[in-house]
Amino acid sequence: MPDPGRNGDRTEFNVVGKTGLHSRFTPHIYSGRAKYDTDVILPNQLIAKVLRSPYARAKIKSIDTSKAEALPGVVDILTWEDPDVKALGTMYWGFEAILDNQARREDDEVGVVVAAETEELCDEALKLIADTIEWEVQPHFIDPADAGEPGAPLIMPERNPESNVFLEKEVEEGDVVAGFAEADHIVEYDIKFNQMYNYLTPPTTITSYWEQLDSSDMGEDLFMTGCDMRRTVPEGTRIVFGLPQYKMHFLNTVGISCY
Repeated sequence: MPDPGRNGDRTEFNVVGKTGLHSRFTPHIYSGRAKYDTDVILPNQLIAKVLRSPYARAKIKSIDTSKAEALPGVVDILTWEDPDVKALGTMYWGFEAILDNQARREDDEVGVVVAAETEELCDEALKLIADTIEWEVQPHFIDPADAGEPGAPLIMPERNPESNVFLEKEVEEGDVVAGFAEADHIVEYDIKFNQMYNYLTPPTTITSYWEQLDSSDMGEDLFMTGCDMRRTVPEGTRIVFGLPQYKMHFLNTVGISCY
């Protein structure tokens, strides 16, 4: 018997083709019941924020964190030069450091991360640090085609020291000459598809905590909740802490997890 739930076997739909329908999260959002990750407050919780670049492309040449470190309530500050950060290096992506001093887009997370008792302290510490930074502002491109021109300034010389073009491929399908000859009209145009977009999504918020679930000597379990629970974040975190899969738990917040 045909499956009555399959779209191909149905003629009446409750949702498809209708407008003005809200999602199942909508009532939670407009009523204020939705819980975001920033709504999660835990005992002795710390807030961490990363410095963001004011330039489209720039490198941090020097930085001074001493004034920020002296602020009461600032617990720790890590920079790209920290030995633990360097040790992580290219452990997951294979080509991109966990934290480096190179910003590749405006508002890019770069150089330094501050952990403090409150979000306001993080902002104050990052401002003190930003005032000390010596930037090397570098060329940037708005149009990818300009970046691909011969002689263009190199964006990622560590990937390709000769050109910004990472890969070139020509694809031919069918008999183009014969097709043109038979066509009534010929329209020529260029089309571009971005493999990755050079802008940032809204800032990711992730809340995590450790908890001892039993009295065994297997150590604490790590709980994480956040809007970026794709494979990269949990897998990278698992590798950093050397955890087996069963020691990690992912919790979903109600509604949308970030904004």
